[in-house]
Amino acid sequence: MEQQIQFLKNEISELKAKRSNLKQDLKQYYILYYREVRPFFMRTVYGEVQQQMIEEKEFQIKITHQINKQLDKIDDLENEGVYNLLFKINQSFVVSQEQELK
Repeated sequence: MEQQIQFLKNEISELKAKRSNLKQDLKQYYILYYREVRPFFMRTVYGEVQQQMIEEKEFQIKITHQINKQLDKIDDLENEGVYNLLFKINQSFVVSQEQELK
């Protein structure tokens, strides 16, 4: 009986030592993770996300610029059409006035 008690005490002390070692290992892993792995991961992922956002923004700006150019062309054509129409109306008015004077 005495031997079994002593054996169990030894087992308990060995398990406590292993537990303590595991706690130390776990602390080391946490330190490693928070000091090296996580920051690297965050820089990598965050950097990729940032780069993707920048590319999307540049694409939006490019598309907006192209749309604005097209709208400007349309406005120019409309203005030119209105100008030509007014010019033709004015010319026909001038011609009709000249014919009335003759």
